[in-house]
Amino acid sequence: MGAMSRVRATSEDGGGSPSAKEDSSRAGFPGGAVRKGGLPLALVIARYFAYAFASVGLLAVVVFALFSVLAGSGAVYLASYADENVAGAVEALESGELEPADLPSCYRWAVFDGAGAVLAADMDEANRDEAWAAVREGSSVVGSSGLLGDVRKQATAVLPSGDVCALQFDYVPDFTSKALRDALPDPQALLLGLFAGMFVVAMALIATRAARVISAKMRPLTEAAAHIERQDLDFAVDSTNVREMNEVLAAMERMRGALEESLHARWAADEARRRQVAALAHDLKTPLAIARWNADLLSEGPLDADQEACARELSDGIARMDDYVRLLVEASQTGAAGAAMADVDVAELAAEVERQARQLCEARGLALDFSCPLDGTLRVDRVQLARAVANLVDNAAEHAPMGTRVAVRFSEVGGAVRIAVEDEGPGFSAGALEHGKERFYTGSTDRNAASGHFGLGLSIVDDVAAAHGGTFELSNGEAGGARCVIEVPRKHLPS
Repeated sequence: MGAMSRVRATSEDGGGSPSAKEDSSRAGFPGGAVRKGGLPLALVIARYFAYAFASVGLLAVVVFALFSVLAGSGAVYLASYADENVAGAVEALESGELEPADLPSCYRWAVFDGAGAVLAADMDEANRDEAWAAVREGSSVVGSSGLLGDVRKQATAVLPSGDVCALQFDYVPDFTSKALRDALPDPQALLLGLFAGMFVVAMALIATRAARVISAKMRPLTEAAAHIERQDLDFAVDSTNVREMNEVLAAMERMRGALEESLHARWAADEARRRQVAALAHDLKTPLAIARWNADLLSEGPLDADQEACARELSDGIARMDDYVRLLVEASQTGAAGAAMADVDVAELAAEVERQARQLCEARGLALDFSCPLDGTLRVDRVQLARAVANLVDNAAEHAPMGTRVAVRFSEVGGAVRIAVEDEGPGFSAGALEHGKERFYTGSTDRNAASGHFGLGLSIVDDVAAAHGGTFELSNGEAGGARCVIEVPRKHLPS
């Protein structure tokens, strides 16, 4: 049900005001049914920041516990293990008790002869040159490595064979398995990556939860907006437990009430216009009956050819006016005159349109340029469509300069019949092109009811075209002058 019908129903329920039931349902609530107060929005948001900080702490505990388990099980050397045990490793190498290949996995080593040639190695080729340079310089610090730029140290042992063994190690945890050491990053980098991945997952879960909660709190707002978009104003705006959201909802409730009052006023104005049109249509019946009786009486007397033509045109005009009055009465009673669709011969419709248009043009000293190359049938309400074209011709004749012409042309475009009416007048103003089809739009202060202009002609044409499933467009011709085009399909399908 549309807003206008609901407003009308409540107005008729109690003389133009909302029903008592509706008043009582909203009474006592500031801004409608929306309550005041609630949690500040900042507190709602801060709660999710607290969740984020708590998740960081929890993840840190989980990562530390995992590292403790790895270290306690002997799967990982602590970061200080290589540095604390390097002296013993050098002593064992120099005494021959330990071969370089048997060194713990936390050491990378290379054996050089006196000329610096590599005899055996467990380190990358990229590190061998800097290892030999450190041997020659007697340096214990080679460089840095790892994600955090950890210091890489080096120790040198002279083997019983006289060759030199360089031992490099980083101050980071390392796997006790050489296979894992070579296949994976160091445990520190792995645990940091695990922490980062779990942090991203945790933040995604918190964000998803926050989005769902905030969406739920905003649901009354979106529902209220949807009701207003559908012009369904007979609803109560809900509330939430968020203070700022309730303030917005209270404003939405006030807007709903203002729109409802506006629709009440609009309906009252439309109802007043409808009654005025109905009264006018009813009052027209009496003078039309008198005019018809006098026209019939006039046609019974002896008349010459010109007088007979005048009497015939007078009778035709009165008959059309009688049809218009009937349509006005129907429109005032039902809101829109119903279209009586029937298959009409296009040539016969064109002949009727031409006859009416020629009378209107000749009455104002204008020439008529008429063309209709079409045949076949058209499913329309002949009276309404002919009346619509006559309205356009009358409007064109009123604005066209004396001695110019009005053109009425029938054509077919894509299975639809197009009827174009053009004149050689000043054309439509920018305002008329935008608002000309609106009811009661006259375009200027001198075109009003007192001067015989009600701003209904073009709006009626638009209604007729819409009732036939067609369109009505206003434009200006390339050489100037107004151009009105009605387009209706050959076979109108009811909606």
